[in-house]
Amino acid sequence: MIMADWSSIANFLVFPTVAGASASVAFYLIRIVIEDHSRIAANETYIQNFDKHFDKIDQELGDIKNELKELQIMIERSLIGTTEAEES
Repeated sequence: MIMADWSSIANFLVFPTVAGASASVAFYLIRIVIEDHSRIAANETYIQNFDKHFDKIDQELGDIKNELKELQIMIERSLIGTTEAEES
């Protein structure tokens, strides 16, 4: 009978402790998952903004490349005109 009392007391003390510890671990894991999800979402937004920035730079470089081609054509025409003027 004394053993039953101690067993009841032990169950009364141990079960809530184990349940509480399990709940604490579960809440900790849930918090980690939520924080990781938030970080992933933030990183995805950062990457999308980064991609937009590089797309804009790529577009600007394309514009500069086209302007350089036009300038090259103008210089070539100018040199051809200078050469023709020198020959005549």
